[in-house]
Amino acid sequence: MTPLDASFRDALLDVARRARLLPLDHPRFPAVVAEMTRKYNDPSLASLRTAPDDELAARLGFWFPRDLRKVEGAVRELQLEVPADRPLRVVDLGAGLGASHRGLLRGLSGAGLVEVLAVDDDPRALSLASEIAKKLGGEGDRRLELRTEQASFAAFVARIKPVDVVLVGQVLGELDRGEPEEVRQTRHAEMLEVLARKAQTLIVVEPALRLRARHLQHLRAALIARGLHIHAPCLHEGACPQLTKETDWCHEDLPIDLPEWLVPVARAAGLRFEGLTFSHLVVRKEPRGVTRPLLRAVSGPLISKGKRELLVCGAPLVDPSQHGLRLGRLDRAKSRENEPFDDLVRGDVFELEPHAVDEKGRLGATTRVVRGVPRGPT
Repeated sequence: MTPLDASFRDALLDVARRARLLPLDHPRFPAVVAEMTRKYNDPSLASLRTAPDDELAARLGFWFPRDLRKVEGAVRELQLEVPADRPLRVVDLGAGLGASHRGLLRGLSGAGLVEVLAVDDDPRALSLASEIAKKLGGEGDRRLELRTEQASFAAFVARIKPVDVVLVGQVLGELDRGEPEEVRQTRHAEMLEVLARKAQTLIVVEPALRLRARHLQHLRAALIARGLHIHAPCLHEGACPQLTKETDWCHEDLPIDLPEWLVPVARAAGLRFEGLTFSHLVVRKEPRGVTRPLLRAVSGPLISKGKRELLVCGAPLVDPSQHGLRLGRLDRAKSRENEPFDDLVRGDVFELEPHAVDEKGRLGATTRVVRGVPRGPT
């Protein structure tokens, strides 16, 4: 994916200064980001007040360029394209400053017009989203036409019209706070079902935090039960193996670092700047077109004496009812055929030929590992 260069930084600086917000190169900016992060990650601090202008500044200068890459990554894997004969119609629900539709714009392929309706209940955020869109324009051969609408999440869901893509980025964790988890799951599943049935593609992105990622995994099960289909990151529609233990959760970890001009801010705020973690779901009305037995790595390499292992999810390998497995290979079984197993990282999709392992979930010397199998229909 194309890095966010200095011109992108300059655009954000210009928008911040025109809006009279703290710019990302101000000495106080990292402290504001650190304060916002503490509140975001610790619910007990949610009542602490942050100056509205400082909150907007942090969202613009730090979270906007970080969060857009999450949607960009999901869209690129899906290989979404702008239609050749008409605009791509998009609703960015809970849009905030527009990170989700900017990520979509960057991740799409093809040329043409992308019509986005950005919906949020915060008029200042929508005003900034418009200013960002004017400053950045389109992406490559893709033009952006942005409209905004002030509305609550639930109110807009009740009257949404058919579109190509609905984006729900970093929103669910902010809805219905204080309600029991069972109530939140039911309510959110109902709203996501409406959105998925009104769109060709629904993309939901949440942070990689355990509780928020597990909430999304429970919604996955609820949506499947309602007759909808998951196209990513899951390669199957059976029970999620990551929900078995309360300590487990599924998330992406893309090898995308913060742009170099944001690294000093992250360092000063005590935040990571290497890698990009998030959880997500891509939901459609139609089932996936791929019937091949694909697997996805859902952990990093697990290396111990004499063997290499990886948690994987996808087509059953040992037990037909189990879609998750600790896939391994003894060092003595390493061969040219299975050597790509050494390079697999979290999120990689791959296939085994033949699709077989022993009763302990271990690769044999003759098992061929095929990395980077396309996700789309074959």
